[in-house]
Amino acid sequence: MKIINVESNNNLIKCPKCFLINIDENGIKDICDHLVFVGTSHTDEPELDKENLNSKYDPDKFDDVVEYLKSELDDNYSILIDSSTRQIDAYLVYKNI
Repeated sequence: MKIINVESNNNLIKCPKCFLINIDENGIKDICDHLVFVGTSHTDEPELDKENLNSKYDPDKFDDVVEYLKSELDDNYSILIDSSTRQIDAYLVYKNI
């Protein structure tokens, strides 16, 4: 899995492949085909999980969801971590970007 730290532009996060606005100042806006997971450092429960990636997550085995995803996903997936505009980190996992 590829990890990319991002800085959102005007509180917007766009898909790196199709450029659809996935996150805006109100949260999840549009879900493109590439976006498969949205989570935060605030909770272990994802906001979006199209491929049920979080189903085997065990908080006793992993420090956080990102560590779990890094151990489970291959290079077809990329995780974007945004910590620039919020008091919590946002995790967006894209497939085939």
